[in-house]
Amino acid sequence: MSETSDRPTRGENDKNVDTLTDEATTAGNHELTVRERAALEWARLADPPLRLTLTADNTYEQYRAVPDYPDKEVGWALIMQALGTTSRESAHGVLAQIVAASTWAGEILEDSVNSIFQFVVSCKPRNELQARLLIQMAQMNMAVTEAAVCHGNAYVMRVSDSKKRHRVHGERMLGLSTTARALSSLARTFTEQTRLLIDLQGGGDKNVTTQNVSVSEGGQAIVGNVMQLEGQSASKASQHSPPALTHSLELPMPMVEEPERTVVPRERKASKKK
Repeated sequence: MSETSDRPTRGENDKNVDTLTDEATTAGNHELTVRERAALEWARLADPPLRLTLTADNTYEQYRAVPDYPDKEVGWALIMQALGTTSRESAHGVLAQIVAASTWAGEILEDSVNSIFQFVVSCKPRNELQARLLIQMAQMNMAVTEAAVCHGNAYVMRVSDSKKRHRVHGERMLGLSTTARALSSLARTFTEQTRLLIDLQGGGDKNVTTQNVSVSEGGQAIVGNVMQLEGQSASKASQHSPPALTHSLELPMPMVEEPERTVVPRERKASKKK
């Protein structure tokens, strides 16, 4: 594959969308609805997605991913910006991982390469670490899907001896339990990766819990949930805060002592002699 590509520009993309609009209007005398026109308008105004193409200098060289863009320098700049890096070597490494993740039985699918690349770009990584984490998440998502398919087909799996019912049932139950454990483990890993990405991008919940509060003489304490918006001063935030508990100098209430209880011996009944 060559590095040159006839990628449609914004103007050509608008012509394609307009052509689709005319065809949709005239085909079968179908008049576009408001929702359909809004979808076509959204597609026309959206930026064309970045795409990758596979290329190799000779037959024996491994394929590598390069930007599918008329101007290669601009294409690499757009890819580095989308991956959150300023180094072309780092961008080469990330794209090499995407190609490796898209390889199945020695065959590389260009559609799979672009699918993983669009997943990484859509999450807007801020640095190379987040971009590589997103590639791992894409691979884990594919593994979860494959495990779910295996779990769904576990009951119809081939058994060693179909004439023995107890062996058939045992092998199928073993297949179901094995695939269920694998699916659960992979799904938990994908969830942990998602939480890690949210924390790295600064979107995690940052709650501070205070268990012990010490108030000295003349001080005040606030009991309740206190929230302060970004850019809001403390004086404005205090207007919506719960009322403070002032320090009281009154003497505490005396403890009411209970009178001591006296033990009363219980009379025993005389045992009857036979």
